[in-house]
Amino acid sequence: MKGRAVNKGLIVVAADVSMFGAVFTSLSASERNEVMLSWPGNNTWVLPNLGYFPGWITGDSDHVAVRLTASPALRALSAAVDGPLVSTSANPAGALPARHGFQVVNYFGPGLPRAVGQVDLHGRPSTIRQIGSDEIIRA
Repeated sequence: MKGRAVNKGLIVVAADVSMFGAVFTSLSASERNEVMLSWPGNNTWVLPNLGYFPGWITGDSDHVAVRLTASPALRALSAAVDGPLVSTSANPAGALPARHGFQVVNYFGPGLPRAVGQVDLHGRPSTIRQIGSDEIIRA
């Protein structure tokens, strides 16, 4: 639907860090501490995947982008399914993210099921950081 290249990885969000399994527990204590100081919140971390998430999540990478979400709606949904969720903006690749329901309809048509929730109209995409380096992939 989005026309996103399959070789690009997706961001995975969760209500609880335990939902990231070995991806998180395999980090060193200092790396886990660094990540936890930024969560929950608008910080996504690129961590070694260790085969935990499938290739349709990681794309061409052996890493995975994960975030402990602060969004009450996403936290509730993740808790309800007892696992992590793929997080992506509601837009075709290269287009601006939809901020209103009518924009979702314009992008994808009226037949698409939609969730009801609040959108931060001034929100920004999460900052994406690479663990083990000072590299910021997206600010």
